[in-house]
Amino acid sequence: MNSDLKRLKKLIQVFGELDNKYKKVFLSLNSFQIEIVYKLFNHKELTAQELLKDLRTDFSTAQQYRYLKALRDMKLCKHSQNKYSLA
Repeated sequence: MNSDLKRLKKLIQVFGELDNKYKKVFLSLNSFQIEIVYKLFNHKELTAQELLKDLRTDFSTAQQYRYLKALRDMKLCKHSQNKYSLA
């Protein structure tokens, strides 16, 4: 539990150092979208199937694709030839 508290403290510290613009963007994301961005951060390019695979969510497939579209609309990720990557 102590290590979890240290990680949370580190996350809050980094969040506090962000500009207000980026804080608003981050706070507008849901946990599913944050996991997508995290996956894209660790891998250069992923297909939609690779992105949505292994994510624990109660969202329907259509809703998941809507959340992916919202990330594209926010210009956080880009989509070309069924491949997603960070913008």
